[in-house]
This record gives sequence, C-alpha cells and structure tokens, in this order.
Amino acid sequence: MARVTDGDRRPWTERIAASFASIGVADFDEERFVSGLSAALGTGDFTFMYPGRDLDRRSQRIMTYLAEGPRMRFIGVEVDRYRSGDRTTDVLVPRTAFVPSWVAVPAAPPFTSITEAFELASEPVRQLRDLLDAYAAERELIAESTHRSRLYRPAPRHQGGAIYPSSGRADLNLESFRTRGEDAEAAEADEFVRRLQALAGPAKVERVWPGVGCAELVKNWDQYRAEILDPYFDARARHSTSE
Repeated sequence: MARVTDGDRRPWTERIAASFASIGVADFDEERFVSGLSAALGTGDFTFMYPGRDLDRRSQRIMTYLAEGPRMRFIGVEVDRYRSGDRTTDVLVPRTAFVPSWVAVPAAPPFTSITEAFELASEPVRQLRDLLDAYAAERELIAESTHRSRLYRPAPRHQGGAIYPSSGRADLNLESFRTRGEDAEAAEADEFVRRLQALAGPAKVERVWPGVGCAELVKNWDQYRAEILDPYFDARARHSTSE
C-alpha cells in the first residue's frame, strides 16, 4: 500500500478505517474500497476535491496550474464552520471556490446509448458481446443492457457477468461466493480468480469483481467458456435458488 508522508507511516487504508471508526463506522471494507478506487483511477472516472477553510492565492495558483496545465479535474471548496452558542452543535457550510474553466461547462457524453457505445468500441468488444449473447441464449441466461454495460444474469435481479464497451473489459461478480460464509465457495471464487488471472497475463485481476480485457477473452474463448463461464453460471444457478 502507498504510505503518506506527514509523519504517520500507517498505510492510507488503515488511516481511512481509523477515521471512519472515529465517527462510529466500523464496517469499512478495505478490499472493496481499494477495488473501487483502482477501477476509478484506471478509467479516469473520479473527481479530486480540494477542501479548506480559506483558499489563499498560493492555493489558487496551484489549482489553476493543475487544472489548466495537466487538466486535472477537481473542485476547490471553502467550508465555513458555525457553532451554536451552547457549543453543542456544529454546522459546516461548504461553497464552491474554484472550478476549472473546462469543467464548469459540461462536456458532451462520449455516447448516448449502449448501442452507440458498442459501435464505437473495438472489434474484440463487439465480438465478445456477440459470443456472450449466443452463450446466454444457449444457457437461458438473462441478457440485458444498461447505459454503460451489457449484463448476463442467471435469474432476475441476480448479479452475474458484464461487459463494458467503454473500458473494453468484462467481469464476473464473485461477491455472492465470498459473502455466503462457506469455505468451499470462497475457495471456488479464488479458483475463478486464478483462472482469470491466467488469461489476463500481467494485468492484476481483482478478487470480488475480476475483470479481463475483451481481446484476451475472445482469443481464449473456448478456455474461458469451459473453465470459467460454465462452472460459474452452474454455481450461480445454485445460488439463485437460495438467495
């Protein structure tokens, strides 16, 4: 884990967990937090916020440089703190103090529908979608689209797999394997991760939402289907009858 440089040498995830614990939140999920943060950093789907009581000229210059040079997307926020006369209640009132010029004007979305997203995606993404659609029809899975992805479910409202045209990746939801409290199913999830990692090559595969590039899955489709998809959806079919 990365370490901070302000004198506290604990990993930053421990510091975050301690901060949550100090306000009574004890169920901080480090793995899910790191997985979500890694995915956001990998896709650029995040906003950096610079909060503070007063943003002086030096801070303004730094933010202007980061926003207009590297075009880092973030928002500067000033926060006023008001305390009641009996000092029992504090109210924080934030206000926007800095917004980069190119963030202030909303950018047009890269696509307006999932159909357009697939049209703009690479050839392996479209190939994998077609293979998964045919696979879903054969296994009588539910295939449906959201604005960002194409989903493959074993039953209504149950998670399964998904393909994301914008990132060119497909993933499987292993959360149900890891939260059912059975060692055998946790071991089964670990085996899925191991097999996906073998297909992904050097790219790290996450433990709960393991994703692999569509090109690798298309190239190794027979192996992906036989060693991962078939046993995965067999297991998810068992889960769906008991969830």
